[in-house]
Amino acid sequence: AYPNPFNPTTTMRLHVPVESNVNVSVYNLMGQQVDVLHNGLLSSGYTTLTWNAADLPSGMYIVKAVAPNNQFSSLVNLLK
Repeated sequence: AYPNPFNPTTTMRLHVPVESNVNVSVYNLMGQQVDVLHNGLLSSGYTTLTWNAADLPSGMYIVKAVAPNNQFSSLVNLLK
């Protein structure tokens, strides 16, 4: 994610090796889902997703991307 820390938007670049269904969601540190950035089919290659967290309080968040055979998570820090 760049920038990180951010206010109120950050951009993530995601690489999908083969076309597949991908879910990219954001969770707070209590494990509650606070946003869904993408849920559906992505073509192979690079995709850029932007998260606007203007309605959320400052803090750490976990961005989790799940594909059929892969899973990735990253911490981002929202500073207002």
